[in-house]
Amino acid sequence: MEQEGFEWHKWRMGGIGSSDASVVMGVSPYKTIDQLYLEKTGQGEEQESNFAMLRGKELEPIARANVELSEDIDFEPVTKEMGEYKFMRASLDGWNEERKIVLEIKCLGKDKHAMALAGEIPIEYVYQLAHQILVSDAKEVWYYSFTGTEGHLIKMPSTRFKRECESLLKECISFWDKVKKKTPPKIIKACEKNPLKDIWNENCGKLPKVRALRGRRATMAKARWDSNKDNEYWIEVVKKMSESPFLNGENDRGWKADFDFFVRPDTQDKVLEGKYNRETSKLDAQRIINLVKKYSPREPIPEELSDLERDFFSRHSRLDLVNLEPDKIKRIVLDFKE
Repeated sequence: MEQEGFEWHKWRMGGIGSSDASVVMGVSPYKTIDQLYLEKTGQGEEQESNFAMLRGKELEPIARANVELSEDIDFEPVTKEMGEYKFMRASLDGWNEERKIVLEIKCLGKDKHAMALAGEIPIEYVYQLAHQILVSDAKEVWYYSFTGTEGHLIKMPSTRFKRECESLLKECISFWDKVKKKTPPKIIKACEKNPLKDIWNENCGKLPKVRALRGRRATMAKARWDSNKDNEYWIEVVKKMSESPFLNGENDRGWKADFDFFVRPDTQDKVLEGKYNRETSKLDAQRIINLVKKYSPREPIPEELSDLERDFFSRHSRLDLVNLEPDKIKRIVLDFKE
């Protein structure tokens, strides 16, 4: 099926697409769940393409070719449906059948590209990737951020999205049942007053303070607080974030964490596990050399790697590293640590 054609649009409206995933989960900055409900029940019009969307479509073939050349792999744009739940539908920017890899291309502004360079993915795209994993049964996900001149590739095993996949599938089944029964989803209004706002502002140190809770930010803050109302827990998370050099801008592009990053569902565990601590942010050059020798560049990123090692290999292609002398790899590792 040709993407963007008439039949494709008709097929897309008959199910939940990957770009709908963040809406269903209440974290989309572009659309609300009641708007999506009206679209899927034929009571509202599908969002028209804006400049950013048209730019992304124009740059997508260039970005895909960049990845194919740099990684020595072929990707084909395809459409897929989930076996058990046919309403789960995805139009993939790239799919490699042999290795079961999904390629998602984003042509975004400088702030979100800086997030990619720092190894982070906006939460709305995390659920988009989780949706694509559910539909395609992919073993690996590649997220490529492309500015038009500069690209950055992040590679992740699909197992890292297990929690997101489980929660997303549950919400999608519930939402589609409402669409079929013509039962509007219950809209939970997020209150402007939320203890997390004060907890953040009082403990965030030099990180940017939050002024207001509205829209998606308020929705996410409410979800986090409803999941855990222990003040001390949240204070600990914020203090650890405020003490992290990485989250305070000591990374490749000077990206700093903010309140929106704080209330992402996957942030708290990472912070408390020490992913962003200076003490744990150390790479062993010899181990990196051994890993380059041990695994073929065509193999998925091994499960045994630490988060920092995954971050390193997402920024430095194993296809390039395998051809370098050990001393050169050591230099790259040292530069990465600095």
